[in-house]
Amino acid sequence: MHHAIGFIQDLAVIMAIAGVVTVLFHRLKQPVVLGYIVAGVIIGPYTPPF
Repeated sequence: MHHAIGFIQDLAVIMAIAGVVTVLFHRLKQPVVLGYIVAGVIIGPYTPPF
């Protein structure tokens, strides 16, 4: 059950970042799909730690 909670938390973070990026790209009048790609780059395992 502990692994399920971690998975749900990870999924919630992904959905939150995707939602924020979607709104941002919509306001900037950019394609939303491009926003999803940027969100994937931000969340991805190869992003340098900031």
